[in-house]
Amino acid sequence: MPKKTPEKDPETYKKEEDAIKNAYQSYIQNKNQKITVLAREFDAPYRRLLARIHGQTSYQDRPPTNSLLTDAEERAVKAWIEQLDIIGTPPTNRMITGCADAILARANPHLDPPRTVGPNWVYGFLKRLPDGYERVEQTPIDPKRLNAQDLGVLQTWFDRLKIQLDTKKITYTNIWNFDETGFRVGQGKKETVVTRFGKSRTRIASASSRESLTLIECVSAAGKVIPPLIILAAKNHLEEWYQHLEKEDYLVAFSKAGYSNSELIFEWIHHFAIETKKYAGSSWRLLFMDNFDAHITYELYEFCISKKILVYTFPPNTTHILQPLDGVPFQNYKHFHGVEVNNQARAGGVVFDKYDFLFNLPKVREQTFTKKIIRSGFRDRGIYPYNPDIVFEKIGAQQILDAIPILQIWNGDEQEDIPSSPTTKSMSPPLDAYRIGRHVKRIEKDLDEIKEQIKDISPNLERRVRRIMKSSIINAHLQAQNKTHINQLLDLNRRKAKAKSRRQILNVGGVLSVRDANKRIDARRAEEIKKKWRIEERARKRRIRQAKETSRVAQNNDMCAIIDAQISGWNQPDENPFFYLDTNPSSA
Repeated sequence: MPKKTPEKDPETYKKEEDAIKNAYQSYIQNKNQKITVLAREFDAPYRRLLARIHGQTSYQDRPPTNSLLTDAEERAVKAWIEQLDIIGTPPTNRMITGCADAILARANPHLDPPRTVGPNWVYGFLKRLPDGYERVEQTPIDPKRLNAQDLGVLQTWFDRLKIQLDTKKITYTNIWNFDETGFRVGQGKKETVVTRFGKSRTRIASASSRESLTLIECVSAAGKVIPPLIILAAKNHLEEWYQHLEKEDYLVAFSKAGYSNSELIFEWIHHFAIETKKYAGSSWRLLFMDNFDAHITYELYEFCISKKILVYTFPPNTTHILQPLDGVPFQNYKHFHGVEVNNQARAGGVVFDKYDFLFNLPKVREQTFTKKIIRSGFRDRGIYPYNPDIVFEKIGAQQILDAIPILQIWNGDEQEDIPSSPTTKSMSPPLDAYRIGRHVKRIEKDLDEIKEQIKDISPNLERRVRRIMKSSIINAHLQAQNKTHINQLLDLNRRKAKAKSRRQILNVGGVLSVRDANKRIDARRAEEIKKKWRIEERARKRRIRQAKETSRVAQNNDMCAIIDAQISGWNQPDENPFFYLDTNPSSA
């Protein structure tokens, strides 16, 4: 079996290419030279020099063998990707494939069906992208939350926080965060087990009671936690609740649906003021909370100011990146609750109800609200220690700033007036990628014929012209792709802007197909048009009767004749005279 030729390093290959180019230039000047002599003289590989003389290009100048796109077309795809990436909508593999197919279709409009890239083309193309690009999984997020991750909003919030901490001399022991979290009682979690019967041991019996309740928790940057407020769905306090709660400092309340409201939050703030007084003394306390309507009331703010409690709310829709409790603490809260549900199920207690929840709550809270977990919540949000860059790095703010091109500002220098050439049909530039490509091929053919003459005039002229031609093709493809993207956006907005109808399709029950529904809708619209026409016709006849009646009362027969003539349509202003009420038509 022959040995595989080892790949050459880039430096060796570059040296050989330079030698081949020099030998090729010498051959062009004197084509009577022997190729073997040239190869020895310039230390160039004979076979590659021979192939170059016969028109074969070098490997570095050839397009990839697995690509249908030319170098200029691939550059257009890369420019399109960079453009989408900068504006915050990086493309998927499917979008990149669609872009390549569109470019091929525009470059070869005469082909039917058009050429397309293969299903695996995109993976090879991604390897040819510049350094810095990577594939990441994009998670859907509420548009309000996505817009709230604005660097300016977050930076302002952190700057104001720093001012409040310094002005009121608030220490980390007096920085608190309260939030509420809902629990689906009896909701277990996935756990890894060790077994020899993997296929039959992948599930555990755990029946959820389908009840929901709310807990209000409050922690400090020092790792402290105060007793919670438990809100259950009920109309009254039940004696049985308290039979399962051993902690006497826990607060219990009820509401119709088991959610918090402004009254319960106001009661809780009194609880907070009492529980944290021992840590604050006469100093200010800072309390982070979201801007939920039930939390922000005048009574609550008034009470907090009287107790030297500074309420500092998060910007709308940013709690997922700024609130300490929304991070590690509440994740562990749900985790340890699920573990207790599974433990009870393994012990034979399949049903886990709210009484079991209340009984296990102290143990779950003890595992959740450790100093390490609480402090990590504040640290990961950049609050304490104060470090906003942690949040900015999570949302990729630095990469966004680096990717934005620097704005070039005009320095005021006037440019010389350039006389415009008269526009004629023959001189108009090609606008689409296909026509530009045809012109480029013709120019390249002409350049090859006058290559030697150009070198005598300007050695770099050919290279500059080819660069301009390649840029023209890239920009043409990019412009066409942007136009397609804008048209898609316009179609979407046009569809969204259509008037919505809440009308019902009457006298219909059961299953209804789209076709039958559209028939009924069209029939209803036709009936409405007929009804409108009948109403207008009755109104027109009513006006005619009123006009005739008015003329009869005035006992003016000539006026009645004029009115009848105008109604019938033959009395036109340009063709017939207009008669005043006191004139006689026959005398005109």
